Amino acid sequence: MFCPNCGHQIPDDAVFCPDCGQSTQPAASQQPGPEPAQPEAAPSAAQANPGQPETSQPQQPPVYNAEPMQSQSYQYQYSMQYAPDTRRMNGLCVAGFVVGLVSIFFYIMGIMGVVALVLSGLGLSSSARNNQRGRGLAIAGLVLGIVSTVLGVVFICTCASSCFLAAL
Repeated sequence: MFCPNCGHQIPDDAVFCPDCGQSTQPAASQQPGPEPAQPEAAPSAAQANPGQPETSQPQQPPVYNAEPMQSQSYQYQYSMQYAPDTRRMNGLCVAGFVVGLVSIFFYIMGIMGVVALVLSGLGLSSSARNNQRGRGLAIAGLVLGIVSTVLGVVFICTCASSCFLAAL
């Protein structure tokens, strides 16, 4: 007998094709109900051995390459790999941050705060123009420079008012 799906030769009593796994029975016989009589069917096991009772065995799954078909589950492992940032760090951004950090602790009339503002502003604009790193440091330098300048102005006003009041 030949498989109706792939055309390979299969045993006459095969329920499934061992090559493609397709059922060898016609579609009408796969539905439940009375089966039409088949002319000259092969003798069953009960007819071949009349002394032994016939046992109905469930249909076996198709066999591929002489091994039973097993469902395979795949586990995928995704890993994110980040490429390091190869852009150069802008020196003006770093200098503005360092001067702003120092100006918080040593604010001398707000002069260092103004220097931090200037360096950070130049660094921020040049890092954006040249596609360099350091934007965060420049923004932090701007904030520290503003705080230092405000503290310097408050210090100058406080000193000036105390000197003015002492002169009266």
